[in-house]
Amino acid sequence: PAAFVLENFSATERPQVPTICEMAADATELLVEVGLEPAQNQVHAW
Repeated sequence: PAAFVLENFSATERPQVPTICEMAADATELLVEVGLEPAQNQVHAW
């Protein structure tokens, strides 16, 4: 499991990294603004 998490992104995954980072930043901002449970509900609806 650790090797999977720590390995480099594949060629297929690499183009998705900017979008995933943007979504993670948005989710973090939402968490700070509205709290855990409302943020979870909203993020899991994406």
